[in-house]
Amino acid sequence: MGPTKKRARFVSGVLMALFIALLGRLLELQVLDRGELAQKASSQYDRKVPVPAPRGRILDRCDRALALSERGYDLCFYPNQEGDPRRVALDVARALGVPLESIEERFLPLSANPYHKRYIARALTADDASAVCGLGYAWLKLEPRESRVYPFGASAGWMLGFVGAEGHGMAGAELAFERELSGVEGWYLATKDGRGCEVALAGTGCPPSSGEDVKLTVDLAVQRILERELEAACRQWSASGAAAVAMDPWTGEILGMASWPTFDPSQPSAAPKGARDRTIGFVYEPGSTFKVVTISAVLEEGVFALTDMIDCGGGRFTYLRHTISDVHGYGRLSVENAIVNSSNVAAAKMGLALGSEKLYRYVSGFGFGEATGIELPGEERGILRPLSQWSKLSPAVIPYGYEVGVTPLQMARATCAVATDGSLPTPTLRLGAVGDSKRVISPETARKVREALLGVVRAGTGRNAAVAGYSVAGKTGTAHKAGPGGYTDTYIGSFVGFAPADNPKVVVMVMIDEPKGAHYGGTVAGPVFSRIMTQLLAYMKVSPDEGADLGGEGELPTTVVAGDAAAAASAAQAVADCPERRPGVVVLAAAQTKDGAIVVPSLVGLSARDAVKMVNAVGLAVRVWGAGLVSSQSPLPGETLLPGGFVELKCRPPVESVAHARGGK
Repeated sequence: MGPTKKRARFVSGVLMALFIALLGRLLELQVLDRGELAQKASSQYDRKVPVPAPRGRILDRCDRALALSERGYDLCFYPNQEGDPRRVALDVARALGVPLESIEERFLPLSANPYHKRYIARALTADDASAVCGLGYAWLKLEPRESRVYPFGASAGWMLGFVGAEGHGMAGAELAFERELSGVEGWYLATKDGRGCEVALAGTGCPPSSGEDVKLTVDLAVQRILERELEAACRQWSASGAAAVAMDPWTGEILGMASWPTFDPSQPSAAPKGARDRTIGFVYEPGSTFKVVTISAVLEEGVFALTDMIDCGGGRFTYLRHTISDVHGYGRLSVENAIVNSSNVAAAKMGLALGSEKLYRYVSGFGFGEATGIELPGEERGILRPLSQWSKLSPAVIPYGYEVGVTPLQMARATCAVATDGSLPTPTLRLGAVGDSKRVISPETARKVREALLGVVRAGTGRNAAVAGYSVAGKTGTAHKAGPGGYTDTYIGSFVGFAPADNPKVVVMVMIDEPKGAHYGGTVAGPVFSRIMTQLLAYMKVSPDEGADLGGEGELPTTVVAGDAAAAASAAQAVADCPERRPGVVVLAAAQTKDGAIVVPSLVGLSARDAVKMVNAVGLAVRVWGAGLVSSQSPLPGETLLPGGFVELKCRPPVESVAHARGGK
């Protein structure tokens, strides 16, 4: 065989081998690796686009939407298009009404992935999305998304929490009820066209499933009352913060929880530095409000009776070389008067007589040192050291609120036990949820404690917390704040109480942190409690106590009540129910006008009680001077006020006829 034939055979063999290798490779690509390669190719052009599910609404107990989802849009930019991206950036900035500098860099070429889709703006409104669509640029695309909206701004912000960029709850009720609110995400298939833009494939996908609504026990009207009064108090006393809780003592339902400074859930990054929800996340030594637990324990154990006398030593008591002092130098006080006058010496002697073991059992039994069980995340447990870590001084100082740390919610919850029949409820935020309750003292002991707390407001340190026309029971608290090197010269003033005392409808806790100019709880927190409680009782339409004095030298604090759609009917019924209504009194039925205003009724000639009842019924505020019959009012009958405005009444004894008071003949 010649050299030529050998070369030909060699070349033919090489070609045959290459052909066989090529066939093998084709077999591998077309048959063996077909599925994997097809998936890789599809991933470059097709993708499964998620469609977020609308979150459920968060409602208050009156079905007001505190948080809801609205359709928004994300604006996307595809750089691999013809034209000048700077011109696109300028037009988009004008359409959205934003500075060019804030978005210009997102349109410029990038060294890595120059053709990758970029997000220009997120959560655009429908109007902004329409403005962008009107530009007509092919390289701009809008992707739908769900935006979280909080219609009432910062109201209940700490309680509601917020959602993150991916639409998941990050704090507050948004996180606590994430499972119910989140829903099920949908999807659709999209492919890239020749210019790199994504195009949805018709007939492919799965629609999202909306989340469930969550209804809270909170009443927005109550919440706003708490927030408004807290802000006013903090500004008055230049306080660093404050908290207030309103709850139903029988069920444990939270009617309102407010913390100042406030928090806007739509702008979580703008929250003040160091701000927090003080109702559940702020631990402090309660001071004398804790004496509610002390007197409950000694009465329940039979160590003391309300009438037993305690020697207060002129306001000073030295125990283990530690001097316990009172603001005033009291001598001998009954147990009841010791609470009325907030004697630390008496409380210390009560604790020593009770003993460490029993005191610890009652303090822990009232729920201190453990979370209350409310649904919100981030709740602090407070501070209650194990009995083994108590010093010999502990049973003397814990009874008046030192060496123990509480949250405002814990203090409100403990007060619910003495406001009712001795049962400690579990606070709940979700309407319809039934929390456990446990008995910590007997109904008889709770009744005796209420008697003492009534005296605190009537004649003791809590006189500034009184509410005209209602029996109020409560306790003041003033405590030094602890710092790194010991106690500082700053204070926390607080007041916790309930009304009406014989059948409580609501417990309110007020805490003012670091007030300036004054620091006693009766001075800084008592008036706040009074204003809050007055408004709540009016809003809840709780009738004044029989025989209560609505006038006198003082005034009935302003009550602000949300408008009532049935104002006219309520007003007519209120007047019909007035047993003392005199002949010739003409009452203009109150009603709401088209702009939401309320027509002021005629009140001259009515008794102060009946006038208050009528004004409360139609959803207006009321301020009363004097006692007896209404002699003048402002505004005049027939004028209009927006809900939240108040009517000013002047009263005097019925020495003149109603006709004369009205200017009749």
